[in-house]
Amino acid sequence: MTHPELEKLLDELGIQSPVEADSQPKPAEDKPIPNLPLVLSVGGLSAFEEHLLSAMWRRFELSPVHVGKMSIFSQMNLITKQSKPGAPVVIIVGRQTILTKLFAMLVAAKYNGRRVHLCVVDCVACSLTGFQRTLFSRLASYADRTVCFSARESGRLQTEGVTADVLYPIVETTHPEQVSSGTPQPRLVSYLRASGSELSTLIKGYSLVKAKYPRAELTIFTDSCNVANDTVAGVSVQPLNGCIKEFESAHDIYVNVSSLSGGFLPFMVAQTAGLPCIVTDFGDVRELAVHGDNAVICRLNDPVSLADAIIALVEQDDLRHQITESAKLCCNDYSFDSLRDDWARFLGLSY
Repeated sequence: MTHPELEKLLDELGIQSPVEADSQPKPAEDKPIPNLPLVLSVGGLSAFEEHLLSAMWRRFELSPVHVGKMSIFSQMNLITKQSKPGAPVVIIVGRQTILTKLFAMLVAAKYNGRRVHLCVVDCVACSLTGFQRTLFSRLASYADRTVCFSARESGRLQTEGVTADVLYPIVETTHPEQVSSGTPQPRLVSYLRASGSELSTLIKGYSLVKAKYPRAELTIFTDSCNVANDTVAGVSVQPLNGCIKEFESAHDIYVNVSSLSGGFLPFMVAQTAGLPCIVTDFGDVRELAVHGDNAVICRLNDPVSLADAIIALVEQDDLRHQITESAKLCCNDYSFDSLRDDWARFLGLSY
């Protein structure tokens, strides 16, 4: 891209041209590590997106820089000082990404001869509409490569002039050696992004289970401050706050009642932890869940259907074993060995 083209776009968005930081001598401590990409995260990622991306960064020994609260010119200076011309600048685009900041990072990288790779999380690809979608498409067209971070093929981002391939998450399987047997004290775990009909369905379904299994417990993890502790005995509501280990551990069954998009990520994390899963017959998680194979599917907003699914998993050892074993095979498709080459190409790494 020529400088006049960049300057024209800067004028349209009301941003001043950046100072060319490369004209200033760089201190020794700012020298980049050769051949490693500079990974920038602009924030807005859910706890599950952070968890799955972090697993991948660890595998490649990369440390993302969180730039969401930096000023535009601080971001520009970071790029000019710490990125290497031979390696790309990788920008992770999450919720509430300020497009002017994204544009500034694109400009800084291009001005300094860097390649730019965008990684757009699935929820952003689904939520862009109208002018925002048009503007994002124009910005993404200046990147050298754009991918969509998603576990489903329909998560592929397609906007005006930009078609992004899907780059699947790398998962770290933490399955126990053996599937646990049924228990009269089922410990259920769920994840809700907000209160509403999903919470009501979950509490009513749990109450039906508790009528049969009085010692049943339910833990609800949430990103939302709107989900308060319910008065039903045995129900605990906890903020997720990145505590994925607590989500994975000390539970027997994962229950997904969400009618919102993005439900496939908690589903994947629950599978990697060896939890048999129940999901509603709705949304993107249905692209991954197969009834009676790797999940039990119940009707949306139906507490009786939900309770029946939970009780079936508690009481039927064969069903629970089938679902857990099938989930292991599904997770193998998202292992580091299976996806290493795809991510390495995107990051500009050689193996």
